[in-house]
Amino acid sequence: MDVEAFVRAVAAVDWSALHGAYGPSDGSAEYGASDVATALLVLAREPDCHGDDWMDALDVVLGHVWHQGSVYPVTPHAFPLVLWLADELPAPNCVELAQTIAVFVRSAVACVDHPEDGFIGRRILELAREHAHVVLGWTTDARGESAAAIVIEMPELLPRYLEVIECSALGPFELLVLASLPQPPAWALERAREALFADHEPTAIAAAILVAREGPDSRKIAERLDEVLRPGAEARLRGVIGLDLPIPALPRGPFTGFGGEILEAQALFVGASVVTLRIGGTRNLTLRWVPDGLAKGAKVHVGMTTSGRPCWIEWTNAVGKRERVGLTAELTRGR
Repeated sequence: MDVEAFVRAVAAVDWSALHGAYGPSDGSAEYGASDVATALLVLAREPDCHGDDWMDALDVVLGHVWHQGSVYPVTPHAFPLVLWLADELPAPNCVELAQTIAVFVRSAVACVDHPEDGFIGRRILELAREHAHVVLGWTTDARGESAAAIVIEMPELLPRYLEVIECSALGPFELLVLASLPQPPAWALERAREALFADHEPTAIAAAILVAREGPDSRKIAERLDEVLRPGAEARLRGVIGLDLPIPALPRGPFTGFGGEILEAQALFVGASVVTLRIGGTRNLTLRWVPDGLAKGAKVHVGMTTSGRPCWIEWTNAVGKRERVGLTAELTRGR
């Protein structure tokens, strides 16, 4: 990074004339850290993004330049400088700053129609369009989540974004962008089928959303969907997301079908919180929950997938009504 050029760019801005969350942006605000120029220079020069100085400087950007979802007159002036840092600093510094750019864009989109702050939001988005080539360059590294978050907020960047990711390895963030489209490009489904078998579970889960939408085209794909979209899949996917990207509703299986096999089962044991069923007279299944109205000795029916996994139970409840519930790994144990 050309630090001296960055220093000159920072010095060219009259920060005292630009207000942020706490007032003037030159450090003279009565309350709050507001010395934006010094903060930007610390971000550029301090190598340790976990150090107190660097974190304090980032707090100025995320507390004065942008504050709890609001943007200010200073924000459009700081925005291109933070973008410069986000593009050129080494990781993980650049990742933190790319996320900062993403929240700037999100807030700008939210305020474009505001009677007082709309012009600020529109200017930030204009700058984002001017620097779209920078943001799109983030899709191949750890800043990919930030690029995805910006593209989701600014659909006008989608055509160029799709051109970039078509030739790149697809991770969970790129796949979530594709899954958010009403009509993904023709190549997306085939690439998603490949990503479905990724060792990285969040990538496989995001791919499964897209693949399941079109339906499995083979037994192998169907069984993999059942495996990937097991209970808790959304939580595991969200565990790698730091910017609260929207996640489409996860499809519900089973995808391997029932194979025409519905087996009769008998309740061998009914406790306070578990019930044990004897399925087909050959094996036991314990459920960590007791169906309403089920008593020991009662007969129920269990639907089986083609791979021999119990996938639903149907029984008669206490008022004589037939009910069915899908079985998940969270509800079942044993064979």
